[in-house]
Amino acid sequence: MMNLALMLIKEVEDSDKEDIKIKTLQKVFDMCNELLTYDKSSIKAYYRRGTAYFVKKMLTEAQEDFLKVLELESQNPDAKRYLQIIKKETKKSGLKEKKIYKGIFTDSRWVEETVKDEAHQKENEAKLINDTEIWRKEMAEKEHQAKLRFEEYTKTLQDLEKGIVIDTADVSDPVTDMLLLDS
Repeated sequence: MMNLALMLIKEVEDSDKEDIKIKTLQKVFDMCNELLTYDKSSIKAYYRRGTAYFVKKMLTEAQEDFLKVLELESQNPDAKRYLQIIKKETKKSGLKEKKIYKGIFTDSRWVEETVKDEAHQKENEAKLINDTEIWRKEMAEKEHQAKLRFEEYTKTLQDLEKGIVIDTADVSDPVTDMLLLDS
């Protein structure tokens, strides 16, 4: 019976006709339910029925059956995989429903305020990203200028060590000012 249920599930997955899918899945449910009336610990029956529920997008029922499979066989990798998929699908559909039904039971002023708040939050995030990028550029420029000053200072010190004369009358040169302060 469970092998037949497996074949029917595969048939449903391959079929494009909705009426055939519904009839075939009903056969799977009937077979699994019948077996479960005789044997409450049939892992295959819970697994096949859970798979049929999953194919039919009845995620809550599928989750219950896969949890029952894990209760009977805790290391069943297929049941674990299905439960992970169901968790992701449930999360996705929950977010979609939130967007669809957002504001249905509230007055329009609240919805408008929520939309404004979301827009304001996005605007603040964009401003923060922009400000951060400007700050990074400013810091990179300051670091570059400091590096240039250090290189000029180092070169001047090397010139002094070689005995090259520096024009101390050039008051606009910060390196000369630094050297004069040092000496």
